[in-house]
Amino acid sequence: MRALGTLVDDLIETMYAAPGIGLAATQVDVHQRVIVIDVSASTTSPLVLINPQILAREGQASTEERVSVGAGDFR
Repeated sequence: MRALGTLVDDLIETMYAAPGIGLAATQVDVHQRVIVIDVSASTTSPLVLINPQILAREGQASTEERVSVGAGDFR
């Protein structure tokens, strides 16, 4: 198993190179619950989620189309 810090660094590098706003470890065939996202205007503030859990849901689900780094233009 690769070191967590190395995995996070690699995910962030791959996400920015794509370019994309998020990437999950499972999208690159690493079976760990790690996600990196960056929705900042400057794309310099990545957020790292390790073993995330959804504890509550609020509001409406978005129907806005998104492009995924792993799936390409999926509509």
